[in-house]
Amino acid sequence: MKKIKLIRQRHENGCSIACISMVTGKTYDEIDADFSTDFNQNGLMLDKTIEYLGAHNYSLIHKYITQYGHKDFGKDEMLNPFAPKHIVRVQPKADSDYGHVMVMDADGQLFCPDGQTDEEARNSYIVTDVIGIWGDNDLRKKKKQ
Repeated sequence: MKKIKLIRQRHENGCSIACISMVTGKTYDEIDADFSTDFNQNGLMLDKTIEYLGAHNYSLIHKYITQYGHKDFGKDEMLNPFAPKHIVRVQPKADSDYGHVMVMDADGQLFCPDGQTDEEARNSYIVTDVIGIWGDNDLRKKKKQ
């Protein structure tokens, strides 16, 4: 399996673009060109990330927490890898008006496009969503096993 190469976001709200780039192997500019959003003003909603990956022949499993009574509820479970690649959505602080996404590999290492360390990323207020991602090559390998 290819190791994930960290790609840094180039726009204030470009974390989704960087994450899509990391999981697809396309450049940041190639992914950015597919969207009309000004990523210095607005981010990409998670549902649009899911639609984009699905439209580009990736198979996905989306895990999310619908209710949590404690900020650490489910964090260990959500950060337990279950696919070759993942996009993880966190809410950085309790009063954040936005979410942030990063990539997690099959070993559980986090790759944050805004430069947070793995430890800083894990200390986000809450993990809200994880998308497990398989490409054609991943599925072919799984069938052979």
